[in-house]
Amino acid sequence: MWRRVRDGLRDIRYHSARVRRTRWHRLADAWLLWSLPVSVAACVTASILVQTSRMEVLDKGTVGMKDERTVAFLDSDRIHARWQENRVIGVFELRRAVEEGGWPFWSWRSVGPVETAFERLGYATGLQVIPRGTGDDVVAAITAAASRGHPGLSAALAAGLESHRSVGGWAANLALWWVSLLVAGMASIQVMRFLAWRVDLIRTRRRRRRMSRHLCPRCEFDLHGSDWSERCPECGELLT
Repeated sequence: MWRRVRDGLRDIRYHSARVRRTRWHRLADAWLLWSLPVSVAACVTASILVQTSRMEVLDKGTVGMKDERTVAFLDSDRIHARWQENRVIGVFELRRAVEEGGWPFWSWRSVGPVETAFERLGYATGLQVIPRGTGDDVVAAITAAASRGHPGLSAALAAGLESHRSVGGWAANLALWWVSLLVAGMASIQVMRFLAWRVDLIRTRRRRRRMSRHLCPRCEFDLHGSDWSERCPECGELLT
């Protein structure tokens, strides 16, 4: 197996050495070398410039009165309270601000502390954020409901500002940027190569057409009577 691989590499190197190297080959080799550092710079720039902010809702619930006590139940709980026996006083949701950076996948993430937004029924004020440490009965009831059978939510309530780095996101972004820039660069080189070939073809055809009419291919000077001259007597263009 290794002998076949070695022979295959030897054949590739032999045939590559026989191909005449042009400026387009050298340009492609240079882009193949520089595409990786350019991709790293693009990945870092995207992680700085491309940032998104959103509010992540962890859970929602309802707050009511039961036996003169303020109680709260999350929507994700399997406990179905008989709210017809209780007096509903409002609804709440637990949310936190999330900021992400990077494209197309996030490479870093900043997660803020969990906020408790409460809306008292009958006031139509919308969800209002209740500051931490107020000692309100509603906050205590919501905290107790979140701690009841929800260890992840309870840990999120106790946590503060958190920052995360994603190695997988960085690797995926770098790979995607590298492949995209490499393909785009190679395609651009081929397009420029085709355009250069097309321009040379047009120039060659124009030169032959003017030479067939006994005109200078550069300044279109009439060359009748100057058949033995190697250069144009007007501009000095070589006539061979």
